[in-house]
Amino acid sequence: MDSFPSAARFTATRTGTALRLHLLLLALVSPWTVNDCHAQQPPLLERLTQAFNEVLSGLQAGPDAEVMQAVQIGVAVDAAENAGMKQVQQATQQRNLRLLNAVASWMNSVAALTPEQRMQVAQQIQQQLTAAPDLQQRRRINRGEAAQSMAPILYGGPQGAGRSLANALVENVLQNVADEKQKQKLQAALQERANFQRTTFAAYIADLVDRRLFLTIQQAEKLTGIVDQHLQVAGEKSWHPLYSATPYSYFLPYENLWTCVTEQARKDVLNETQAQFLAETAKLGDTLDQMHLSSSQTPEEWLKFVEEASQKLEPWMLSAYRTRSQWYTESFQLSAEQTAALRLAALGATSSGLRGWRDQCYNTIDQMENHRQQFAGGGNFSFGLTRPDVYSQHENPSAIWQNAIDQLSLGQQAQTLKEQRKERRRQADSHCVTALLDQELWLLPEQRDAIRKITLETLPKQEPWDHYDYFRDIILFCCPVLLADLDVVRQSLSAEQFEVWQGTAQLFRYNKDNRLVELNLQDQGQWTFQLNQ
Repeated sequence: MDSFPSAARFTATRTGTALRLHLLLLALVSPWTVNDCHAQQPPLLERLTQAFNEVLSGLQAGPDAEVMQAVQIGVAVDAAENAGMKQVQQATQQRNLRLLNAVASWMNSVAALTPEQRMQVAQQIQQQLTAAPDLQQRRRINRGEAAQSMAPILYGGPQGAGRSLANALVENVLQNVADEKQKQKLQAALQERANFQRTTFAAYIADLVDRRLFLTIQQAEKLTGIVDQHLQVAGEKSWHPLYSATPYSYFLPYENLWTCVTEQARKDVLNETQAQFLAETAKLGDTLDQMHLSSSQTPEEWLKFVEEASQKLEPWMLSAYRTRSQWYTESFQLSAEQTAALRLAALGATSSGLRGWRDQCYNTIDQMENHRQQFAGGGNFSFGLTRPDVYSQHENPSAIWQNAIDQLSLGQQAQTLKEQRKERRRQADSHCVTALLDQELWLLPEQRDAIRKITLETLPKQEPWDHYDYFRDIILFCCPVLLADLDVVRQSLSAEQFEVWQGTAQLFRYNKDNRLVELNLQDQGQWTFQLNQ
């Protein structure tokens, strides 16, 4: 960005106004501002618009005027770019300052710092803010560089920029400010805080596994302990909730959920049907997570792809249904006859589900073929097919499966167990979000219950990641930050923590009427999603 505009402007003075206009249009769509806070920058847009209008007004200028016009464009563009970068730099500094103030408040609450010590901490904060790399040095944030991102969850995460700043401040206080007694208090509190976050994320990860493998309560409790052991061995970099059965890294760097289900867990916790489902999942891999077809293929090739995909999906879907049949068997102590009926229903539900999925694919293929014929070949295009969501089938089961469950005559027992599973999920979600908030708010132990309660009250009744599993945790994170009663939040936090809360909320743009949330993700574009009721 530093060298390109000047070189391009030099060329513009020699090739004419048309290229100058093209240059400015390129500049208008270039990501000059790495906007970590989602708010637009009206002053920047005004400067760009003004520069654009100046180009239009000079289209009839003579050769001599072209050189002057190019210089004017360069000045306007540089001024707009510098102004935008300055605004982003200020927003970054403010966010860092809010975080460090919250850390200082936490340390004061834990160790009762003296006025002189608090002054030393304040001076250290200013030194850190001054020494922090500016935006010109950081440049644009590329995908995967989570350690530099100012985005929610990543900023305070294990390798985040905010975590590094906070750790540096704490380490300085331990080495240069606190006395021995204060050091002991701070170190004990830091260890307790780290244990809280790790064990909370371990329980959340175990619950994510439960949502796919249908664990019994006893299995879930045992798996939580094993996952916690796994996280301790893996180290702090793994202490986060970003695990998924279908991991993507569009924004949040999700990791494969099944890496947390160690061989010990598969041997000591899972039953045969659950282990078989994991084996089928591994066999299937990610080959059908994103199914794309293109106009370079014939309709016959499209149809062949669907048939082959259906054959690959069948054993995977069947094993998923069988994990559920086994869950019912163990939860309700079903007879051999009842268990056999459920296993037969699993076959029928799998066949029915795949038939419905193929029909959807055929309809899509028909539409694409019509498109190609209507537009004289349709040009070059591609389209995608969606992998069947076997995980959500327990919420909207097939008629065959639901009929088999009804014939078990479990009555209210089945409904009660289903509600208990849903409540366990909500509890796991609320605890997880509390730990995520703690990464930036630096909560005291006695504050966590209040924040968890606030979070629980704002979580939607419907699971919020039906179509956003790669964005799941940011949606959960938004619920309390955007929906909670601010008066209640203010009463639960210190002044410094409340400033962090408000600053985090300002990273999002929220439309209350349609519950749409927008978040600017720098090089990864702007994401829009809707919070469920």
